Amino acid sequence: MRDEAERTRLMIKALIAIVVVLGLIVIYLLVAQPAYNNALNQAGYSGFGQGINYTINSILSSIQTKGYVQIPLGNNRTLILVPYVPSNATAQAASSGNKTA
Repeated sequence: MRDEAERTRLMIKALIAIVVVLGLIVIYLLVAQPAYNNALNQAGYSGFGQGINYTINSILSSIQTKGYVQIPLGNNRTLILVPYVPSNATAQAASSGNKTA
């Protein structure tokens, strides 16, 4: 009789432990993991935006100091960026096209 009571208590303790472990797994999957992934995504997007800003500022700085910048595209191709300065004829044509009578 005593063995059966101890066996029943042990079985109840094992079932409680299983329920607690499963509950912790569910809480982790529904709360902790999405919050962690969200924090990682936000940090990644922030770094991505900072990288874009750094690259654009670096290109603009090179254009201002050297007057041009070369960007290698691969396959023996290079993109050369220079500041755009409209000529007087182009500027006059554009401004006269905007006038209305």
